[in-house]
Amino acid sequence: LWKPPGWRTRDGLALGESEARITEVYGALTRIECGGYSALTMRNGGGVTVFYVFEGALWGFGLTRPNVPTCR
Repeated sequence: LWKPPGWRTRDGLALGESEARITEVYGALTRIECGGYSALTMRNGGGVTVFYVFEGALWGFGLTRPNVPTCR
């Protein structure tokens, strides 16, 4: 997975950080098991931010509508 050097969210969260760090930054999130990975979801306005976690680390981000399935 490619990312620009120094890339992070505006709250300072970077890819590869631990799952514990995600909840430290964003609080308790809804966890959905998706087979080989997990998704931590946060509803915001008309959308849902998804933090994809693989083997205990942040692997990627997603932004979806509330009616779109989280796991693919």
